[in-house]
Amino acid sequence: MTRAAPRSCLLVTRDAAAWRGTFEALSAYDVELVFAADLTSARAALRAARADAVLIDGEELGPGYVPLLRALATEARAPVVVLLDPGDEIGQIMALEVGAAEVIGRTSSPRLLLARLSRLTTTADAGPLRLLRIGELELDTATRTARLADEVLPLTAGEFDVLLMLARQVDLPVNRDSMARGLGNHKGGRGLDMAVCRIRRKLHDARAASVRIRTLYGRGYALTIESPAARTPKQEVRAATAADTGASPTSPRAGLLETIVMAA
Repeated sequence: MTRAAPRSCLLVTRDAAAWRGTFEALSAYDVELVFAADLTSARAALRAARADAVLIDGEELGPGYVPLLRALATEARAPVVVLLDPGDEIGQIMALEVGAAEVIGRTSSPRLLLARLSRLTTTADAGPLRLLRIGELELDTATRTARLADEVLPLTAGEFDVLLMLARQVDLPVNRDSMARGLGNHKGGRGLDMAVCRIRRKLHDARAASVRIRTLYGRGYALTIESPAARTPKQEVRAATAADTGASPTSPRAGLLETIVMAA
């Protein structure tokens, strides 16, 4: 894949004046910085001209940047980077879980900002912006498609978001509440639980040999890669059953199922 310095960047912020120095510094490197104040103006700017990267001033926009990030990560066809306080670890984790290609310190120098953006951007003919491969599973964040052993996995937009959150932290627990917030799920975690249930069923129907979504009682969910040879017939049956339960990680039933599988 050919790496190239960005030539045009879109910055979403309500405080364009604060970025005047960065604007002038990037201009010296022949990089155009275009400003937008909200999602509507960002969409208009992207329709008017191609952006090699999209920057979101998360520190200035506050929590309201999350739905903006989710929308632009889907629509921009370019890496979406969130600018945050370098010490805001929780905010950085959430941004990455929701779909940011990278999180960069808001106070980074223009030269450092450009160097980091150059690692993310590609030339127009370089193909997908980003592929995430976990075992037999492949997620294409540019086209928002999932493939399992070269076959397309038929996921809805919400299911793809859930699977991507888990895939970004493979083998690690992802908190159920933070996932629900990141998905903009205002109905609570039950909608998330049902999405996980549907993904499990589709993985099972597609005969996934190694990819599993585990329920971690009291903690959330985790995407794991298991060796098919290491699974007993009982575990295969339990895995198929789990795909149909839709049990929440906060329910005693989910904890019991997990305990049984772990003990097998």
